[in-house]
Amino acid sequence: MDLDTIIKINNGWQALVLLAIIVVPQVMAYLKGRQTKAAVAGLEHTLNETNSGSTVRDALNRIEARQQEQGEVLDAVETRLTVLEEGGATP
Repeated sequence: MDLDTIIKINNGWQALVLLAIIVVPQVMAYLKGRQTKAAVAGLEHTLNETNSGSTVRDALNRIEARQQEQGEVLDAVETRLTVLEEGGATP
């Protein structure tokens, strides 16, 4: 092999390595971004959809319903307490 051939081979390998150093991280970042978007979409579906009891949205709906019930009971107790404090009859 002559010197020109060796230089061309080295320059070719250097170009390939440089290309790999530049392109591979960009490709990996792109793929990671797609995975993240897919994961977020799945999480949004889990949080926002109901399916008869097993999703986060279903659990949140149950908690909110229970809070509403407890609020109504507390309002009734408050009304009765106010009446008793004023010396009146129970409503």
